[in-house]
Amino acid sequence: MEVIKISPEKNKYTFPINVGIIIIIATLLIAPQVIMETMIIGSDSIFHFNRFYDTASQIRNGNFQYFIHMYGFQQSGRIVNALYGPMMAYFQGLLVLISPSWFAYQVLSNFILYLVAGLSMYLFLRISSIKKEISLFSSILFMTTFSVQYWIIRQGFSGWGAAFLPLCLLPIIQFKKNNTFNFLEVGFFVALMTQIHLFTALVVVLIYFAYFVVLFFKKNINKIKLLFSLFCAVLFYLLLTLNIWYSILTIHEGNTLNPPFINKTIYLNTITANSYHWLFSPFPLFLIIVLKVCYDNKMWKSYDVFDKATSFLIFLFFLLTTNAIPWKFLSTNRLLGVDFIQFPFRFFVPFTVLLLLSFAKNLNTSFLSSEKKTWLKSILVLSLIQVLLMTIFVSFRWKSNEPVLASRHQFLFTDSPDLLKQSFFNRDKSLSLELVQKSTPDYLPIYFHDDSNKYVEYEKYILDENKKYKKNIEKNSIIISWEGESLEERNIPIIVYQNTNIFYNTKKLTANDMQLTSIGTPIVKDEKGRNVMTISYGKTKYFSSILLITVITWVSYAVYKILNLVKKINKC
Repeated sequence: MEVIKISPEKNKYTFPINVGIIIIIATLLIAPQVIMETMIIGSDSIFHFNRFYDTASQIRNGNFQYFIHMYGFQQSGRIVNALYGPMMAYFQGLLVLISPSWFAYQVLSNFILYLVAGLSMYLFLRISSIKKEISLFSSILFMTTFSVQYWIIRQGFSGWGAAFLPLCLLPIIQFKKNNTFNFLEVGFFVALMTQIHLFTALVVVLIYFAYFVVLFFKKNINKIKLLFSLFCAVLFYLLLTLNIWYSILTIHEGNTLNPPFINKTIYLNTITANSYHWLFSPFPLFLIIVLKVCYDNKMWKSYDVFDKATSFLIFLFFLLTTNAIPWKFLSTNRLLGVDFIQFPFRFFVPFTVLLLLSFAKNLNTSFLSSEKKTWLKSILVLSLIQVLLMTIFVSFRWKSNEPVLASRHQFLFTDSPDLLKQSFFNRDKSLSLELVQKSTPDYLPIYFHDDSNKYVEYEKYILDENKKYKKNIEKNSIIISWEGESLEERNIPIIVYQNTNIFYNTKKLTANDMQLTSIGTPIVKDEKGRNVMTISYGKTKYFSSILLITVITWVSYAVYKILNLVKKINKC
Protein backbone atom coordinates (compact mmCIF):
# COMPACT_ATOMS: atom_id res chain seq x y z
CA MET A 1 0.00 0.00 0.00
CA GLU A 2 1.26 3.45 -0.89
CA VAL A 3 1.90 5.68 2.09
CA ILE A 4 1.12 9.38 1.77
CA LYS A 5 3.92 11.44 3.26
CA ILE A 6 3.95 14.96 4.56
CA SER A 7 6.58 17.12 2.89
CA PRO A 8 9.69 17.30 5.08
CA GLU A 9 10.25 20.43 7.16
CA LYS A 10 13.64 22.06 7.65
CA ASN A 11 12.78 22.45 11.32
CA LYS A 12 11.57 19.22 12.94
CA TYR A 13 9.65 21.27 15.50
CA THR A 14 7.58 23.09 12.88
CA PHE A 15 4.69 20.62 12.94
CA PRO A 16 4.15 20.63 16.73
CA ILE A 17 4.56 24.42 16.78
CA ASN A 18 1.89 24.88 14.13
CA VAL A 19 -0.41 22.43 15.91
CA GLY A 20 0.14 24.49 19.05
CA ILE A 21 -0.81 27.65 17.15
CA ILE A 22 -4.05 26.01 15.95
CA ILE A 23 -4.82 25.02 19.56
CA ILE A 24 -4.21 28.61 20.67
CA ILE A 25 -6.50 29.95 17.92
CA ALA A 26 -9.24 27.46 18.91
CA THR A 27 -8.89 28.64 22.50
CA LEU A 28 -9.08 32.27 21.40
CA LEU A 29 -12.26 31.65 19.40
CA ILE A 30 -14.13 30.12 22.35
CA ALA A 31 -12.82 32.78 24.77
CA PRO A 32 -15.77 35.25 24.40
CA GLN A 33 -18.28 32.58 25.34
CA VAL A 34 -16.17 31.40 28.29
CA ILE A 35 -15.55 34.92 29.59
CA MET A 36 -19.17 36.04 29.18
CA GLU A 37 -20.54 32.69 30.42
CA THR A 38 -23.24 32.49 27.80
CA MET A 39 -24.97 29.76 25.86
CA ILE A 40 -25.43 30.05 22.11
CA ILE A 41 -28.78 28.54 21.27
CA GLY A 42 -29.53 28.08 17.58
CA SER A 43 -32.55 26.68 15.81
CA ASP A 44 -31.33 23.05 16.08
CA SER A 45 -29.79 23.16 19.57
CA ILE A 46 -32.56 21.46 21.52
CA PHE A 47 -32.97 18.76 18.87
CA HIS A 48 -29.28 17.82 19.05
CA PHE A 49 -29.09 18.23 22.83
CA ASN A 50 -31.85 15.59 23.14
CA ARG A 51 -29.95 13.24 20.81
CA PHE A 52 -26.72 13.54 22.78
CA TYR A 53 -28.36 13.50 26.22
CA ASP A 54 -29.89 10.16 25.29
CA THR A 55 -26.56 8.57 24.32
CA ALA A 56 -24.85 10.13 27.37
CA SER A 57 -27.51 8.59 29.62
CA GLN A 58 -27.08 5.21 27.94
CA ILE A 59 -23.33 5.31 28.60
CA ARG A 60 -23.75 6.52 32.19
CA ASN A 61 -26.32 3.85 33.06
CA GLY A 62 -24.76 1.07 30.98
CA ASN A 63 -28.22 0.67 29.49
CA PHE A 64 -27.78 0.67 25.71
CA GLN A 65 -30.76 0.93 23.41
CA TYR A 66 -29.59 1.52 19.85
CA PHE A 67 -32.96 2.25 18.28
CA ILE A 68 -35.51 4.09 20.42
CA HIS A 69 -34.86 7.06 22.72
CA MET A 70 -35.55 6.25 26.35
CA TYR A 71 -33.97 9.34 27.92
CA GLY A 72 -34.15 12.18 25.39
CA PHE A 73 -37.07 13.50 23.34
CA GLN A 74 -39.55 13.43 26.25
CA GLN A 75 -38.75 9.71 26.77
CA SER A 76 -41.12 9.13 23.88
CA GLY A 77 -39.55 5.98 22.43
CA ARG A 78 -39.07 7.67 19.06
CA ILE A 79 -36.19 6.87 16.69
CA VAL A 80 -33.61 9.47 15.62
CA ASN A 81 -29.97 8.50 16.25
CA ALA A 82 -30.21 5.14 14.50
CA LEU A 83 -30.90 7.10 11.29
CA TYR A 84 -28.77 10.18 11.98
CA GLY A 85 -25.01 9.72 12.42
CA PRO A 86 -25.09 7.09 15.19
CA MET A 87 -21.33 6.96 15.76
CA MET A 88 -21.07 10.74 16.12
CA ALA A 89 -24.12 10.72 18.41
CA TYR A 90 -22.30 8.44 20.85
CA PHE A 91 -19.13 10.52 20.61
CA GLN A 92 -21.09 13.66 21.40
CA GLY A 93 -22.88 11.77 24.16
CA LEU A 94 -19.51 11.01 25.71
CA LEU A 95 -18.69 14.74 25.65
CA VAL A 96 -22.04 15.48 27.33
CA LEU A 97 -21.31 12.81 29.95
CA ILE A 98 -17.92 14.25 30.98
CA SER A 99 -19.22 17.83 30.97
CA PRO A 100 -20.67 19.17 34.25
CA SER A 101 -23.34 21.22 32.44
CA TRP A 102 -24.71 22.08 29.00
CA PHE A 103 -22.58 25.22 29.07
CA ALA A 104 -19.44 23.17 29.67
CA TYR A 105 -20.46 20.74 26.93
CA GLN A 106 -21.01 23.53 24.42
CA VAL A 107 -17.64 25.11 25.15
CA LEU A 108 -15.90 21.73 24.94
CA SER A 109 -17.63 20.67 21.73
CA ASN A 110 -16.97 24.06 20.10
CA PHE A 111 -13.29 23.81 21.03
CA ILE A 112 -13.05 20.30 19.59
CA LEU A 113 -14.84 21.42 16.43
CA TYR A 114 -12.39 24.29 15.91
CA LEU A 115 -9.47 21.98 16.63
CA VAL A 116 -10.65 19.27 14.22
CA ALA A 117 -11.34 21.86 11.48
CA GLY A 118 -7.90 23.45 11.83
CA LEU A 119 -5.91 20.21 12.09
CA SER A 120 -7.96 18.52 9.37
CA MET A 121 -7.26 21.33 6.90
CA TYR A 122 -3.61 21.62 7.94
CA LEU A 123 -3.00 17.90 7.40
CA PHE A 124 -4.85 17.98 4.09
CA LEU A 125 -2.73 20.85 2.77
CA ARG A 126 0.62 19.60 4.08
CA ILE A 127 0.06 16.19 2.49
CA SER A 128 -0.80 18.13 -0.68
CA SER A 129 2.77 19.52 -0.50
CA ILE A 130 1.63 23.03 0.42
CA LYS A 131 4.22 25.09 2.29
CA LYS A 132 3.90 25.16 6.05
CA GLU A 133 3.14 28.90 6.27
CA ILE A 134 0.43 28.72 3.62
CA SER A 135 -1.04 25.58 5.18
CA LEU A 136 -1.22 27.26 8.58
CA PHE A 137 -2.76 30.40 7.06
CA SER A 138 -5.44 28.40 5.19
CA SER A 139 -6.20 26.23 8.22
CA ILE A 140 -6.82 29.19 10.52
CA LEU A 141 -8.87 30.92 7.84
CA PHE A 142 -10.97 27.77 7.45
CA MET A 143 -11.70 27.81 11.19
CA THR A 144 -13.28 31.26 10.75
CA THR A 145 -15.51 30.41 7.78
CA PHE A 146 -19.25 30.01 8.20
CA SER A 147 -18.90 26.39 7.13
CA VAL A 148 -17.46 25.79 10.61
CA GLN A 149 -19.34 28.60 12.34
CA TYR A 150 -22.64 27.04 11.27
CA TRP A 151 -22.41 24.73 14.29
CA ILE A 152 -21.06 27.40 16.63
CA ILE A 153 -23.75 29.98 15.88
CA ARG A 154 -26.76 27.88 14.87
CA GLN A 155 -25.89 24.29 15.83
CA GLY A 156 -26.31 23.20 12.23
CA PHE A 157 -24.72 19.75 12.06
CA SER A 158 -23.18 20.47 8.65
CA GLY A 159 -20.54 22.29 10.71
CA TRP A 160 -19.22 18.95 11.96
CA GLY A 161 -19.28 17.59 8.43
CA ALA A 162 -17.27 20.63 7.34
CA ALA A 163 -14.66 20.14 10.08
CA PHE A 164 -13.96 16.55 9.00
CA LEU A 165 -14.29 17.15 5.25
CA PRO A 166 -10.62 18.04 4.51
CA LEU A 167 -9.54 14.90 6.37
CA CYS A 168 -11.98 12.79 4.36
CA LEU A 169 -10.57 14.13 1.09
CA LEU A 170 -7.02 12.88 1.75
CA PRO A 171 -7.28 10.01 -0.80
CA ILE A 172 -7.71 12.45 -3.70
CA ILE A 173 -4.11 13.55 -3.14
CA GLN A 174 -2.97 10.02 -3.83
CA PHE A 175 -5.15 10.01 -6.96
CA LYS A 176 -3.00 12.80 -8.33
CA LYS A 177 0.42 12.02 -6.86
CA ASN A 178 0.57 8.28 -7.47
CA ASN A 179 -2.22 7.60 -9.97
CA THR A 180 -3.50 5.02 -7.50
CA PHE A 181 -6.76 4.28 -5.76
CA ASN A 182 -6.35 3.07 -2.18
CA PHE A 183 -9.63 1.29 -1.62
CA LEU A 184 -9.11 1.00 2.16
CA GLU A 185 -8.66 4.73 2.63
CA VAL A 186 -11.49 5.68 0.26
CA GLY A 187 -13.90 3.24 1.91
CA PHE A 188 -12.84 4.34 5.39
CA PHE A 189 -13.19 8.08 4.86
CA VAL A 190 -16.57 7.85 3.13
CA ALA A 191 -17.74 5.59 5.98
CA LEU A 192 -16.40 8.03 8.58
CA MET A 193 -18.39 10.87 7.06
CA THR A 194 -21.50 8.67 6.75
CA GLN A 195 -21.30 7.99 10.49
CA ILE A 196 -21.08 11.78 11.06
CA HIS A 197 -23.34 13.50 8.52
CA LEU A 198 -25.08 11.78 5.61
CA PHE A 199 -25.43 14.83 3.33
CA THR A 200 -21.73 15.67 3.59
CA ALA A 201 -20.96 11.98 2.90
CA LEU A 202 -22.86 12.35 -0.38
CA VAL A 203 -20.71 15.39 -1.17
CA VAL A 204 -17.56 13.34 -0.49
CA VAL A 205 -18.77 10.67 -2.90
CA LEU A 206 -19.42 13.30 -5.61
CA ILE A 207 -15.91 14.71 -5.19
CA TYR A 208 -14.32 11.25 -5.29
CA PHE A 209 -16.35 10.40 -8.36
CA ALA A 210 -15.09 13.47 -10.23
CA TYR A 211 -11.43 12.68 -9.50
CA PHE A 212 -11.97 8.98 -10.17
CA VAL A 213 -13.27 9.78 -13.65
CA VAL A 214 -10.20 11.95 -14.31
CA LEU A 215 -7.92 9.14 -13.12
CA PHE A 216 -9.84 6.51 -15.09
CA PHE A 217 -9.34 8.28 -18.42
CA LYS A 218 -5.66 9.04 -17.94
CA LYS A 219 -3.23 7.24 -20.22
CA ASN A 220 -1.41 4.12 -19.06
CA ILE A 221 -3.96 3.42 -16.34
CA ASN A 222 -5.01 -0.16 -15.71
CA LYS A 223 -8.76 0.38 -15.87
CA ILE A 224 -9.66 -3.17 -14.81
CA LYS A 225 -7.51 -2.84 -11.70
CA LEU A 226 -9.01 0.58 -10.98
CA LEU A 227 -12.57 -0.73 -11.24
CA PHE A 228 -11.69 -3.65 -9.00
CA SER A 229 -10.29 -1.21 -6.42
CA LEU A 230 -13.56 0.72 -6.63
CA PHE A 231 -15.52 -2.46 -5.99
CA CYS A 232 -13.31 -3.25 -2.98
CA ALA A 233 -13.80 0.31 -1.65
CA VAL A 234 -17.58 -0.05 -1.85
CA LEU A 235 -17.43 -3.43 -0.11
CA PHE A 236 -15.19 -2.10 2.67
CA TYR A 237 -17.44 0.95 3.04
CA LEU A 238 -20.50 -1.28 3.45
CA LEU A 239 -18.78 -3.31 6.17
CA LEU A 240 -18.00 -0.07 8.04
CA THR A 241 -21.58 1.24 7.74
CA LEU A 242 -23.63 -1.95 7.99
CA ASN A 243 -25.25 -0.68 11.18
CA ILE A 244 -26.68 2.36 9.37
CA TRP A 245 -27.99 0.62 6.26
CA TYR A 246 -29.42 -2.29 8.22
CA SER A 247 -31.19 0.16 10.54
CA ILE A 248 -32.60 2.09 7.60
CA LEU A 249 -33.91 -1.08 5.96
CA THR A 250 -35.43 -2.62 9.09
CA ILE A 251 -36.98 0.61 10.41
CA HIS A 252 -38.56 1.42 7.07
CA GLU A 253 -39.91 -2.11 6.84
CA GLY A 254 -43.53 -1.79 7.90
CA ASN A 255 -43.18 1.91 8.76
CA THR A 256 -43.84 5.00 6.72
CA LEU A 257 -41.55 7.60 8.30
CA ASN A 258 -42.04 11.33 8.36
CA PRO A 259 -39.05 12.73 6.45
CA PRO A 260 -36.74 15.42 7.84
CA PHE A 261 -37.83 19.00 7.32
CA ILE A 262 -38.97 19.64 3.73
CA ASN A 263 -37.99 23.16 2.80
CA LYS A 264 -40.73 24.56 0.59
CA THR A 265 -38.86 27.88 0.24
CA ILE A 266 -35.52 26.32 -0.64
CA TYR A 267 -34.86 29.10 -3.16
CA LEU A 268 -34.54 31.57 -0.28
CA ASN A 269 -31.68 29.60 1.32
CA THR A 270 -29.06 30.46 -1.27
CA ILE A 271 -26.11 32.86 -1.11
CA THR A 272 -27.89 35.03 -3.68
CA ALA A 273 -30.96 35.28 -1.43
CA ASN A 274 -31.21 35.16 2.37
CA SER A 275 -28.00 33.19 3.01
CA TYR A 276 -25.52 35.69 1.58
CA HIS A 277 -23.65 35.73 4.91
CA TRP A 278 -21.93 32.48 3.89
CA LEU A 279 -20.16 34.50 1.22
CA PHE A 280 -18.88 37.16 3.62
CA SER A 281 -18.09 35.10 6.72
CA PRO A 282 -15.35 36.09 6.96
CA PHE A 283 -15.27 38.99 4.52
CA PRO A 284 -11.71 38.17 3.24
CA LEU A 285 -13.19 34.94 1.86
CA PHE A 286 -15.06 36.97 -0.73
CA LEU A 287 -11.79 38.66 -1.75
CA ILE A 288 -10.14 35.25 -2.12
CA ILE A 289 -12.98 34.13 -4.40
CA VAL A 290 -12.40 37.17 -6.63
CA LEU A 291 -8.64 36.57 -6.69
CA LYS A 292 -9.18 32.89 -7.47
CA VAL A 293 -11.41 33.71 -10.46
CA CYS A 294 -8.80 36.12 -11.80
CA TYR A 295 -5.96 33.64 -11.29
CA ASP A 296 -7.84 30.77 -12.97
CA ASN A 297 -8.61 32.96 -15.95
CA LYS A 298 -4.94 33.83 -16.29
CA MET A 299 -3.33 30.44 -15.59
CA TRP A 300 -5.95 28.01 -16.89
CA LYS A 301 -3.78 26.67 -19.73
CA SER A 302 -0.97 25.79 -17.31
CA TYR A 303 -3.22 23.69 -15.04
CA ASP A 304 -3.00 19.91 -15.20
CA VAL A 305 -6.15 17.82 -15.51
CA PHE A 306 -6.54 17.41 -11.71
CA ASP A 307 -6.24 21.15 -11.07
CA LYS A 308 -8.84 21.77 -13.77
CA ALA A 309 -11.10 19.17 -12.14
CA THR A 310 -10.71 21.00 -8.82
CA SER A 311 -11.62 24.33 -10.41
CA PHE A 312 -14.62 22.71 -12.09
CA LEU A 313 -15.85 21.31 -8.77
CA ILE A 314 -15.36 24.70 -7.13
CA PHE A 315 -17.48 26.31 -9.83
CA LEU A 316 -20.12 23.54 -9.64
CA PHE A 317 -20.55 23.75 -5.86
CA PHE A 318 -20.65 27.54 -6.00
CA LEU A 319 -23.32 27.37 -8.70
CA LEU A 320 -25.38 25.00 -6.55
CA THR A 321 -25.43 27.55 -3.73
CA THR A 322 -27.02 30.20 -5.94
CA ASN A 323 -30.36 30.76 -7.62
CA ALA A 324 -28.72 30.17 -10.98
CA ILE A 325 -30.13 26.71 -10.27
CA PRO A 326 -33.94 26.91 -10.54
CA TRP A 327 -34.49 25.77 -6.95
CA LYS A 328 -38.05 27.07 -6.82
CA PHE A 329 -39.06 25.06 -9.87
CA LEU A 330 -37.23 21.94 -8.65
CA SER A 331 -38.79 22.06 -5.17
CA THR A 332 -42.29 22.79 -6.47
CA ASN A 333 -42.10 19.77 -8.76
CA ARG A 334 -40.21 17.61 -6.22
CA LEU A 335 -37.42 16.83 -8.69
CA LEU A 336 -33.84 15.56 -8.36
CA GLY A 337 -34.11 14.65 -4.67
CA VAL A 338 -34.30 18.33 -3.84
CA ASP A 339 -36.08 17.55 -0.53
CA PHE A 340 -32.93 15.80 0.68
CA ILE A 341 -30.83 18.89 -0.07
CA GLN A 342 -33.03 21.11 2.13
CA PHE A 343 -30.67 24.12 2.05
CA PRO A 344 -28.56 24.91 -1.05
CA PHE A 345 -26.11 26.89 1.08
CA ARG A 346 -24.80 23.54 2.40
CA PHE A 347 -22.91 23.14 -0.89
CA PHE A 348 -20.84 26.09 0.26
CA VAL A 349 -19.01 23.70 2.62
CA PRO A 350 -17.25 21.65 -0.12
CA PHE A 351 -16.86 24.86 -2.14
CA THR A 352 -14.95 26.45 0.76
CA VAL A 353 -12.68 23.44 1.33
CA LEU A 354 -11.76 23.04 -2.36
CA LEU A 355 -11.38 26.81 -2.78
CA LEU A 356 -8.85 26.98 0.05
CA LEU A 357 -6.99 23.97 -1.37
CA SER A 358 -6.79 25.54 -4.83
CA PHE A 359 -5.91 29.01 -3.49
CA ALA A 360 -3.19 27.50 -1.30
CA LYS A 361 -1.74 25.73 -4.35
CA ASN A 362 -1.71 29.03 -6.24
CA LEU A 363 0.12 30.73 -3.37
CA ASN A 364 2.46 27.75 -3.15
CA THR A 365 3.89 28.42 -6.61
CA SER A 366 5.06 31.93 -5.76
CA PHE A 367 7.65 33.29 -3.38
CA LEU A 368 6.21 34.60 -0.12
CA SER A 369 7.76 38.02 0.21
CA SER A 370 7.52 40.04 3.41
CA GLU A 371 4.77 42.09 1.78
CA LYS A 372 2.73 38.97 0.91
CA LYS A 373 3.21 37.57 4.41
CA THR A 374 1.95 40.82 5.88
CA TRP A 375 -1.06 40.64 3.55
CA LEU A 376 -1.85 37.07 4.64
CA LYS A 377 -1.49 37.98 8.33
CA SER A 378 -3.85 40.94 7.82
CA ILE A 379 -6.44 38.61 6.30
CA LEU A 380 -6.22 36.32 9.33
CA VAL A 381 -6.46 39.18 11.82
CA LEU A 382 -9.54 40.58 10.07
CA SER A 383 -11.15 37.13 9.90
CA LEU A 384 -10.50 36.37 13.56
CA ILE A 385 -11.81 39.78 14.66
CA GLN A 386 -14.99 39.25 12.61
CA VAL A 387 -15.63 35.84 14.19
CA LEU A 388 -14.92 37.11 17.70
CA LEU A 389 -17.31 40.03 17.19
CA MET A 390 -19.99 37.67 15.87
CA THR A 391 -19.58 35.42 18.93
CA ILE A 392 -19.76 38.43 21.25
CA PHE A 393 -22.90 39.65 19.46
CA VAL A 394 -24.79 36.37 19.92
CA SER A 395 -23.52 36.21 23.51
CA PHE A 396 -25.05 39.62 24.20
CA ARG A 397 -28.37 38.23 22.99
CA TRP A 398 -28.18 35.65 25.78
CA LYS A 399 -27.45 38.42 28.30
CA SER A 400 -30.40 40.49 27.11
CA ASN A 401 -34.06 40.07 28.00
CA GLU A 402 -34.89 38.71 24.56
CA PRO A 403 -36.59 35.28 24.54
CA VAL A 404 -33.52 33.69 22.95
CA LEU A 405 -34.85 30.18 23.45
CA ALA A 406 -38.31 30.78 22.06
CA SER A 407 -38.66 30.10 18.36
CA ARG A 408 -41.05 28.43 15.99
CA HIS A 409 -42.17 25.04 17.31
CA GLN A 410 -39.95 25.50 20.38
CA PHE A 411 -41.75 25.93 23.69
CA LEU A 412 -40.84 27.16 27.15
CA PHE A 413 -42.29 25.35 30.16
CA THR A 414 -41.44 28.08 32.65
CA ASP A 415 -42.28 31.75 33.07
CA SER A 416 -38.90 32.51 34.62
CA PRO A 417 -36.18 33.47 32.10
CA ASP A 418 -33.57 33.32 34.87
CA LEU A 419 -34.55 29.79 35.88
CA LEU A 420 -34.40 28.70 32.27
CA LYS A 421 -30.97 30.21 31.67
CA GLN A 422 -29.58 28.87 34.94
CA SER A 423 -30.68 25.36 33.99
CA PHE A 424 -28.00 25.24 31.28
CA PHE A 425 -25.37 25.66 34.01
CA ASN A 426 -26.92 22.97 36.23
CA ARG A 427 -25.37 19.52 36.64
CA ASP A 428 -28.79 18.00 35.98
CA LYS A 429 -28.92 18.35 32.19
CA SER A 430 -32.43 16.93 32.01
CA LEU A 431 -33.72 20.14 33.62
CA SER A 432 -33.06 22.25 30.51
CA LEU A 433 -34.68 19.65 28.27
CA GLU A 434 -37.79 19.76 30.44
CA LEU A 435 -37.97 23.56 30.48
CA VAL A 436 -37.49 24.05 26.73
CA GLN A 437 -38.86 21.51 24.25
CA LYS A 438 -39.10 21.35 20.49
CA SER A 439 -41.62 19.47 18.38
CA THR A 440 -39.33 18.29 15.57
CA PRO A 441 -41.21 15.39 13.89
CA ASP A 442 -38.32 13.81 11.94
CA TYR A 443 -38.61 10.00 11.54
CA LEU A 444 -41.95 9.68 13.32
CA PRO A 445 -44.11 6.86 11.93
CA ILE A 446 -47.05 8.02 9.83
CA TYR A 447 -50.04 5.69 10.17
CA PHE A 448 -52.39 7.61 7.95
CA HIS A 449 -52.00 10.60 5.71
CA ASP A 450 -53.91 13.79 6.34
CA ASP A 451 -53.25 17.49 6.07
CA SER A 452 -52.17 17.88 9.69
CA ASN A 453 -48.91 19.63 10.50
CA LYS A 454 -46.69 17.00 12.15
CA TYR A 455 -44.99 19.63 14.32
CA VAL A 456 -48.40 20.52 15.71
CA GLU A 457 -49.32 16.84 16.09
CA TYR A 458 -46.17 16.22 18.15
CA GLU A 459 -47.00 19.24 20.31
CA LYS A 460 -50.54 17.96 20.83
CA TYR A 461 -49.87 14.27 21.48
CA ILE A 462 -46.42 14.36 23.15
CA LEU A 463 -45.46 17.76 24.59
CA ASP A 464 -48.89 18.70 25.97
CA GLU A 465 -49.65 15.22 27.30
CA ASN A 466 -46.29 14.25 28.76
CA LYS A 467 -46.69 16.11 32.07
CA LYS A 468 -49.76 13.99 32.91
CA TYR A 469 -47.76 10.77 33.17
CA LYS A 470 -44.90 9.32 35.14
CA LYS A 471 -42.13 7.67 33.13
CA ASN A 472 -39.35 5.40 34.39
CA ILE A 473 -36.63 3.37 32.72
CA GLU A 474 -36.10 -0.30 33.54
CA LYS A 475 -33.38 -1.97 31.50
CA ASN A 476 -34.44 -1.56 27.85
CA SER A 477 -38.01 -0.51 28.60
CA ILE A 478 -39.92 2.69 29.24
CA ILE A 479 -42.54 2.33 31.96
CA ILE A 480 -45.48 4.80 31.74
CA SER A 481 -47.90 4.88 34.63
CA TRP A 482 -51.00 6.87 35.61
CA GLU A 483 -54.10 6.69 37.76
CA GLY A 484 -57.28 5.93 35.86
CA GLU A 485 -60.49 7.49 37.14
CA SER A 486 -62.89 6.56 34.35
CA LEU A 487 -63.26 4.21 31.44
CA GLU A 488 -62.56 6.91 28.88
CA GLU A 489 -60.04 6.60 26.09
CA ARG A 490 -56.82 8.52 26.43
CA ASN A 491 -53.74 9.29 24.35
CA ILE A 492 -50.44 7.96 25.74
CA PRO A 493 -47.40 10.19 24.93
CA ILE A 494 -45.26 7.44 23.42
CA ILE A 495 -44.34 6.65 19.82
CA VAL A 496 -45.19 3.21 18.48
CA TYR A 497 -43.35 1.69 15.50
CA GLN A 498 -44.17 -1.67 13.95
CA ASN A 499 -41.34 -3.28 15.92
CA THR A 500 -42.28 -1.63 19.22
CA ASN A 501 -43.29 -4.03 21.99
CA ILE A 502 -46.25 -2.80 24.08
CA PHE A 503 -47.60 -4.28 27.28
CA TYR A 504 -50.68 -2.55 28.71
CA ASN A 505 -51.61 -3.76 32.17
CA THR A 506 -49.85 -7.10 31.48
CA LYS A 507 -51.63 -7.54 28.13
CA LYS A 508 -49.37 -7.61 25.11
CA LEU A 509 -50.45 -5.37 22.24
CA THR A 510 -49.11 -4.65 18.78
CA ALA A 511 -49.46 -1.63 16.54
CA ASN A 512 -52.29 -3.46 14.82
CA ASP A 513 -54.20 -4.07 18.08
CA MET A 514 -54.84 -0.47 19.01
CA GLN A 515 -55.98 2.84 17.70
CA LEU A 516 -53.05 5.08 16.79
CA THR A 517 -52.84 8.78 15.99
CA SER A 518 -51.28 9.93 12.74
CA ILE A 519 -47.81 10.05 14.37
CA GLY A 520 -48.12 6.71 16.17
CA THR A 521 -49.18 7.56 19.72
CA PRO A 522 -51.56 4.91 21.11
CA ILE A 523 -55.09 5.61 22.27
CA VAL A 524 -56.18 3.15 24.95
CA LYS A 525 -59.17 2.70 27.21
CA ASP A 526 -58.57 3.63 30.84
CA GLU A 527 -58.94 1.14 33.64
CA LYS A 528 -59.81 2.38 37.12
CA GLY A 529 -56.86 2.52 39.45
CA ARG A 530 -53.20 2.19 38.48
CA ASN A 531 -52.48 1.73 34.79
CA VAL A 532 -49.07 0.73 33.44
CA MET A 533 -47.79 0.61 29.90
CA THR A 534 -44.37 -0.87 29.12
CA ILE A 535 -42.61 0.05 25.88
CA SER A 536 -39.53 -1.59 24.41
CA TYR A 537 -38.12 -2.11 20.94
CA GLY A 538 -38.26 -5.65 19.63
CA LYS A 539 -35.01 -7.47 18.97
CA THR A 540 -34.22 -6.93 15.32
CA LYS A 541 -33.19 -10.13 13.61
CA TYR A 542 -29.44 -10.30 12.91
CA PHE A 543 -28.81 -6.79 14.31
CA SER A 544 -26.39 -7.98 17.00
CA SER A 545 -24.35 -9.76 14.34
CA ILE A 546 -24.50 -6.73 12.04
CA LEU A 547 -23.32 -4.40 14.80
CA LEU A 548 -20.55 -6.82 15.77
CA ILE A 549 -19.30 -6.99 12.17
CA THR A 550 -19.28 -3.19 11.96
CA VAL A 551 -17.36 -2.79 15.24
CA ILE A 552 -14.83 -5.52 14.35
CA THR A 553 -14.20 -3.89 10.95
CA TRP A 554 -13.57 -0.48 12.56
CA VAL A 555 -11.30 -1.94 15.24
CA SER A 556 -9.39 -4.07 12.71
CA TYR A 557 -8.74 -1.09 10.47
CA ALA A 558 -7.62 1.00 13.46
CA VAL A 559 -5.19 -1.74 14.55
CA TYR A 560 -3.91 -2.06 10.98
CA LYS A 561 -3.19 1.68 10.79
CA ILE A 562 -1.53 1.72 14.22
CA LEU A 563 0.75 -1.21 13.30
CA ASN A 564 1.69 0.57 10.06
CA LEU A 565 2.51 3.72 12.01
CA VAL A 566 4.64 1.79 14.53
CA LYS A 567 6.46 0.07 11.69
CA LYS A 568 7.13 3.44 10.07
CA ILE A 569 8.43 4.94 13.33
CA ASN A 570 10.75 1.97 13.90
CA LYS A 571 12.30 2.53 10.48
CA CYS A 572 13.14 6.14 11.33
